[in-house]
Amino acid sequence: MTTEVQRDTYRSGVAALQRSTLPTWLGPRLLADEARPASFSAAARAAARYDLGQWHSILCPVVAIRGDHDVFTPESDHSQLLSLLPQVHAVTIPRCGHFAAVEQPSSVKELLDNLHSR
Repeated sequence: MTTEVQRDTYRSGVAALQRSTLPTWLGPRLLADEARPASFSAAARAAARYDLGQWHSILCPVVAIRGDHDVFTPESDHSQLLSLLPQVHAVTIPRCGHFAAVEQPSSVKELLDNLHSR
């Protein structure tokens, strides 16, 4: 089932996503409040068991976006992704952290528009 946010995002691009998520991220409970140690630890354990081989089955164009100040996604992640998906377009956005869609929405929209036109 497609949600209204998904339909709006498809029609209006990143701006719709920002409208739907920014109030949550910047409201009374900041994103950092949600990144509790137990949750982060559980996510790290799940990631350690993740089967990277399943990425080989992706055949469509892919854009991997990270910020040059991204503390969660190091440059080496792009290298690893390129080894799994030769068709990936890896981009590092300047003056940006981990939340590129919020921090540099125009850059992300342009990358997604270009991906869609491939």
